[in-house]
Amino acid sequence: MLALPAAFTMHIINNLKGMSEKQRRLYLGSIAIDLGYGGVTALSRTLNISRGCIHRGIDAVKAGEVFHVGDRSRVPGGGRKRLEVKHREAILAMGCFTDEQIPEVVDILFVVDTIVMNASYGDPMRNNAWINVTVKSIGEEIYKTTRQRYSHTSIKNIVRKLGYSLQKNQKYDQVGDAHPMRDAQFNHIEARRNEYIKNGDPVISIDTKAKEKLGDFIRSGVEYRKKGDPRRVLDHDFAFTYEQIYPDGYSSIPAEILKRKAIFIPYGIYCLNNNTGYAVIGIDHDTSEFAADSIAAWWKNQGSGQFPNAKRILILADGGGSNRSRGWVWKIALQQLSDNLGIKVEMCHYPPGTSKYNPIERRLWSQVSHAWTAKPLTSLEVVKGYTCQTHTKTGLTVGCEINFNIYLTESEKKKAIAENRDYIGIINDALYQNDVNIQTIGDCTSMQNWNYVITPHSPGSRWKDYRLLA
Repeated sequence: MLALPAAFTMHIINNLKGMSEKQRRLYLGSIAIDLGYGGVTALSRTLNISRGCIHRGIDAVKAGEVFHVGDRSRVPGGGRKRLEVKHREAILAMGCFTDEQIPEVVDILFVVDTIVMNASYGDPMRNNAWINVTVKSIGEEIYKTTRQRYSHTSIKNIVRKLGYSLQKNQKYDQVGDAHPMRDAQFNHIEARRNEYIKNGDPVISIDTKAKEKLGDFIRSGVEYRKKGDPRRVLDHDFAFTYEQIYPDGYSSIPAEILKRKAIFIPYGIYCLNNNTGYAVIGIDHDTSEFAADSIAAWWKNQGSGQFPNAKRILILADGGGSNRSRGWVWKIALQQLSDNLGIKVEMCHYPPGTSKYNPIERRLWSQVSHAWTAKPLTSLEVVKGYTCQTHTKTGLTVGCEINFNIYLTESEKKKAIAENRDYIGIINDALYQNDVNIQTIGDCTSMQNWNYVITPHSPGSRWKDYRLLA
């Protein structure tokens, strides 16, 4: 038997890489002709290629066939029949219809399209329509209609051919009517953001993430682990107290907090200039003071180093929550922040119902949630560790710290002021409003509530600390 040299064999194998079927046939056929008697057998055994393929290549070469870029690898009609064709043939084989009589209702494309389009939901306890559209359920519906069964792969190909794909719900429809100044506000935000970034001044997006429980509780998502060894967590998610989370005590947590439920508040700052984020983990209330302190923490740990020459800062935020547009407490907190940092603070709030467009939602919190996926948040240190590990291929990095301060709510603050008007450091509401250096922007009330600039007081009269902490 003809033996092929090892070097010659490797040369053939390397040349075959990336070739189409037709190229392979012609190439192998020409080599077999050059090898002469025994060449077909030698090529077939050495390369593990069928003799028929090589013989077809020899016939094509002898017939003068040449490969051109774009040529078909097979003659028209070659390869497996499409599922639609096989389905039609199967229906004809049943003998119920002729080719001209096959109704549309048994056409596979029409059947699948109808199943997916007409998927309905109801109450299974009352025998109402209830179809969970999965590949398995589509296959069962096809069988009920046509008495034909097909593999999951075939059904998936049909569904994709019809233009369907698995998709999540999207928050598009706004509750209530859109605000008449919505477009004007978005245009204003875009203009201010571009102007700040062009001049090298910081632009940050802020928001509070949903509160989370501390404990060995189940979390959504999956993670890689040894087969048959899933992470074991508690079967109920009743909230623990901080005493239960830290049975040996924790000196940083105030004594009055230890009896409370171990629920933490993540507050985030995302910098649009350089794709960096910062998260502050609070253990008390989500107040305006907490929000302002979180921004101050970002400036201390990241902002001041990234923007050493900044004289102003632009903040993008939702219109509600601790940084709500119509709350004076938030504006007071910003005045204290401006005095502490010694720079001008400009605010732009997103219109009602548009918080999903706040950049921090999709650029920071979505990635932090991904870092927390399937990870029980058993302690504040664990939360901080996972948050700091958050990163993306596009360069996102995230810093994190824990805020152990206690913050009074507005009702608690008013009660404390009423009981002790001589409390050192307290400024009453009237003085607050008179002493806040606020400049509103816009021609209508809505635009003025959404856009304003707060400038720091002169060095000699800057606020020391207006806050009333617990």
